Amino acid sequence: MQTDTLSDLKMKLAMTPELVFYTSVLYGLETRFGDTPFNTAHVDGIEMVFNEAYFNRLTPDERMGLMLHEVRHITDLHEFRRKGREPLLWNAACDYAINNDLVDSGFTIPKTNCLDSKYDGMSAEEIYDALMEDCPEKEPDTPDLQGSGSGEQGNPSQKGSSGSGDDSSGGKDKTPPQASQEVQDDIKDLLIQAVKLAERKGEKAAGNIPANVRRQVDEWLNPVLPWYTLLQRYMTSFKKDDYNWSRPNRR
Repeated sequence: MQTDTLSDLKMKLAMTPELVFYTSVLYGLETRFGDTPFNTAHVDGIEMVFNEAYFNRLTPDERMGLMLHEVRHITDLHEFRRKGREPLLWNAACDYAINNDLVDSGFTIPKTNCLDSKYDGMSAEEIYDALMEDCPEKEPDTPDLQGSGSGEQGNPSQKGSSGSGDDSSGGKDKTPPQASQEVQDDIKDLLIQAVKLAERKGEKAAGNIPANVRRQVDEWLNPVLPWYTLLQRYMTSFKKDDYNWSRPNRR
């Protein structure tokens, strides 16, 4: 069955101790086969969709790399970090950052145009700025994880395979929209629980939690309040409210 193939791959990833953080998030996502932009794979909110024909052509190691690539769009907080940037170019920058990191970590990924050692060690934001300089038309020829012989190559100006969208509709816009507040809250919950689980599993698992995720989760759990709010709370603690305007008893 199709779902057994994806379930087996998720289970294989879950058996790798250093991937506890990522697999915890992965198990919180709905994974299925279906139509995707450019007939590869994409993440839409908290749903991960794979093109079955493309997936079946990959080697076992490439399938693992593909699934890790997609979950990294969630764990790397790409939706939260976009901040008004041009969405298609931002998606390309995120793809470069993920793929370079996966390859440097020893994973195998499917054939892709979004892999270049000149971006090693750079954040998605830095890569985005570099792409803006190289591609002022904002239409990079970098469809995500585009496998050889995968059928439709797609128009670079409609890139969006790691965002939301559906190329099965013909003329449907593939520009990934900003996630709804409900979806963002779901992602927050997934990341918080994944960080807690990885920390409980020990130093090896916790060591693979990205530093920016740690900082963001800490901000979510321990928000920094404005100084005037803290002052108001402090002054309120001295407020006397155990009296009223009733005439006191003369006795």
